[in-house]
Amino acid sequence: MPAGQVGWVDRNTHLQSASGTYELHHKSKHWGHYVWYVKNFSGTGPVPQEAGVVSPGTPAS
Repeated sequence: MPAGQVGWVDRNTHLQSASGTYELHHKSKHWGHYVWYVKNFSGTGPVPQEAGVVSPGTPAS
């Protein structure tokens, strides 16, 4: 960035998606079951152990 200019840095997280059957385990019974299943589950979340993506902004005109 040239001296006297305004800029910024953007930081974004890498994301991953997963789908399938989600299996949820409880320590004690919930409605008569320890294990619950969610069929056709789809979710998106951050990639573990990734710092993310850093990109510089452009100077304002």
